[in-house]
Amino acid sequence: MMKKRLKWILWGVLIAALAGASVYSATRPLQAEMLEIKPRTIEKKFTESGTVSATWQKDFFSVAGGKVMTVNVHEGDTVTTEELLLALDTRDIDYQIAQLEGQLASLKGQERQALSGPGPAEDRQQPAIEQLEIQLQTAQEEYERLEALYRADAVSRSALDEAERAVRQLEILLSQQKQLLLGAEEQFSGLQAAASAQIALLEYQRENAEITAPAHATVAAVHAKEGEIVAPGGPLISLFRPGEYEVEVFLLAEDVVHVQPGMDVRVAYRGLSGDEEFGGKVDKIAQSAVERISSLGLVEQRVKVTVGMSGDLGNLRPGYEMDVTFVTRHEEDKLVVPKTALFNYEDGSAVWVVRRGKAEIQRVEKGLETDDEVAVESGLAKGDLVIRNTRLDGLKVGARIVP
Repeated sequence: MMKKRLKWILWGVLIAALAGASVYSATRPLQAEMLEIKPRTIEKKFTESGTVSATWQKDFFSVAGGKVMTVNVHEGDTVTTEELLLALDTRDIDYQIAQLEGQLASLKGQERQALSGPGPAEDRQQPAIEQLEIQLQTAQEEYERLEALYRADAVSRSALDEAERAVRQLEILLSQQKQLLLGAEEQFSGLQAAASAQIALLEYQRENAEITAPAHATVAAVHAKEGEIVAPGGPLISLFRPGEYEVEVFLLAEDVVHVQPGMDVRVAYRGLSGDEEFGGKVDKIAQSAVERISSLGLVEQRVKVTVGMSGDLGNLRPGYEMDVTFVTRHEEDKLVVPKTALFNYEDGSAVWVVRRGKAEIQRVEKGLETDDEVAVESGLAKGDLVIRNTRLDGLKVGARIVP
């Protein structure tokens, strides 16, 4: 009998303990992370990577090509106005100019003789043509002889080239003499103009064979070496002005519609010494999109936007990668909650708030939304406590909440 009574007592204690645990579990306060609502600024923005480029940059190219005689600077050097940077060999150009000047003088003499002497022009020019034909035949035979010797490695290439130039010169003179047989003054004028134009072109090439600095600048790159042969149009030297930079950033078409010239942006450089922030303003927006390959290898249509920079730019260099942030909408003094604190409620939105230590559901009206935040237009007041985690175990209306 005693054993039976003890058994019932033990069962009663167990049931009471379970009931007490259940009551405690149901009434104990929940620990929750809460956000105190305060007015602040909310921004809708997006960030893209851009590349620093110099606003003033001068690239020099070879006009006629040739051998590089001297290179006086190295990458990173500071140069002054009119300082000689690089010079090409102009001896071949000088030789061609001398030939053309001789040709021009000959044309002028032929013109005087042809137009001032007695008898028909054909009679006066025929002996000169015959003489030139003899000279040309002799020059061609000499070229053929030297070509055979060159193939046998008996003469140099320069000797063969000289013989070829002699043939070409006589061919030109013979052609000119035959033109004179037409008897028109215009023929002399045209030939002289052609020779003068060739001389002017060669003089232009000679003038551009010496590269001098147009302004105080820094050498960005030297593309040629002394003794190297460069082709016409080949790159020689690049200059830039340090501290005068802009950022080129390529935006997706759906983003660029929110960007306007004159718009303020934020520019940041993530360097080894820490983040550096700079001011920026949109200067230019390209009129058409170009194809760009994304980091994932996708082909995208993007529009180039040029951003002017402000601040201390002394530590930057062309080619640095920058983060450019475009703020497309900005609102101040707004009550802002994270999107994770919102949930759907009665065909609208709501948050969990803590008032007098207990959880309540508060309906809210949403305003400006960003990727992770929402401005609340109504339903909340300054100082309200909002529960961040809407999926907290045991969270219900009336539940006691502690931080």
